[in-house]
Parts: sequence; structure tokens; C-alpha cells
Amino acid sequence: MKLLGGFLIAAAGVWSGFLAAGKLSASAARCGSWCRMLELLSFELVRFLTPLPELFASLAERLDGAAGETCGSVAEDLRTGLGFRAAWRSATENVPREERELLLPLGDVLGRFGAEEQAACADAVRERMNGLWKSRRRELGRRSRVCVGVGSALGLMLAVLLM
Repeated sequence: MKLLGGFLIAAAGVWSGFLAAGKLSASAARCGSWCRMLELLSFELVRFLTPLPELFASLAERLDGAAGETCGSVAEDLRTGLGFRAAWRSATENVPREERELLLPLGDVLGRFGAEEQAACADAVRERMNGLWKSRRRELGRRSRVCVGVGSALGLMLAVLLM
């Protein structure tokens, strides 16, 4: 019975390491979805001059994850008559701090300037977000191995201590 308990504790340690690694992977994927959203936003603004309510409704349908949810929230707020700046701030409230700081400048530019200026701002934000995405992907391999290793070691140590 002790052996089974020890095995379960060790397995829980390994599992916690995998969960931590999964969070890192989700963070990198979220940055990638923001980059895709910003790329589509810039393209639509310059090429088709799509009005913001329609543009964000369209983006919400085409994007997954946090980017799609945020675009859907913005589209809904714009339909109710809320200004873009307030809608953008409201929609990005639950975005992790580092990503939110990169995205917030869009609220000051979109809907207030010409299409070229808006697209230039979206492109600048995309470049910074792309840098964050690349750094998270680089860290992902190394840090996920560390998370799994530490979780496994802690689980094994706890199992040995309790036996």
C-alpha cells in the first residue's frame, strides 16, 4: 500500500510539472494569436477600410482564443455605442499584464486617425508582440523541461520522505 501511495505522489509531482509547462505553452500560443489578430487588423484597415464594428466582429469569427474573445467583446461594446478607446480598455482588462501593455496603444489610435496611421500603429504593436512571442517560444523548450524536472524531483522526494 505504501508503494502505491508513493507512486501516486511521485506521479502527482510529474503531473504538476507538465501543468506548469502547459501554462508556458499557452502563453506562447496566446502571443501568436495576438500577432495574427494584429496582422489581419492592419490588412483590413488599409485594404478594405472596414469600419471598426464590422472589422472586430469579423476578427472575432476568424480568430481563436484570447484574441478572438477580445475582438468579440470589442465588437459587442461598439454595437452598444461605447467608444473604441473604452471598449478596447474594457476588453483587454483580463489580458496578462505584459501583453496588455503592448496592446493598449491601439485604443488611442484606432478609430481616431486615418487608415494608414491606424495600420502603422497595429504594425508597430505587432512587431513588439512578435518579439515577445519569439522570446516565449525560445524559453518554452528550456523552461518546460525545468518545470517537468523540478515537479518530478519534488514528487519523488516527497514520496521517499513519506515512505
